Amino acid sequence: SYDLENKTSILNEYYTNDFIKNKTFLDLGAASGYFTFMAILNGCNHATAIDIDNNHLQIIIDISKKYNMKKITIISDNIDNYDGSADIVNALSIIHWIYSCTSIFGSMENMILCLKKMTNEVLFIEWIDPSDEAIKYFKHLDYNKSMANDSYNYESFILELNKNFTSIKMIGDTRDTRKIFKAT
Repeated sequence: SYDLENKTSILNEYYTNDFIKNKTFLDLGAASGYFTFMAILNGCNHATAIDIDNNHLQIIIDISKKYNMKKITIISDNIDNYDGSADIVNALSIIHWIYSCTSIFGSMENMILCLKKMTNEVLFIEWIDPSDEAIKYFKHLDYNKSMANDSYNYESFILELNKNFTSIKMIGDTRDTRKIFKAT
């Protein structure tokens, strides 16, 4: 897809050199494991793929079995139930889901704090603007409104990243309404 090509282009330097080698990798909302496999194929020690869609996870299981990839843990669950961490955490195309839809963090503060606890070294996170077509079509931010504090906005996103990480850098746009950040 167009987004996957853009994300690959933006993240390529981090996934294809010594940056990822010998690290642990956590892919939140892994879907069919594209970035999980990219991390494994480029030398990470171990990758964990988490998603709530068992059809997607079955693809990861099938591919890892076919190619005898043993350095992958596959978890079918919501992100807020995971209590582990990794050197590199991938949180792409997911914050609009976990804010108030599937994991119900309910605030940007709680969501970024949870992601920080999972991150030993680097978090790659994609900002998805409320005007994004997926958010508008699926009404992600309308789920569990009574449990959310209306902090899903760019200013709160940047504020919380700055509070929880030493350095944040926008490393590329995937669409007009989406940006990938590297937080360390």
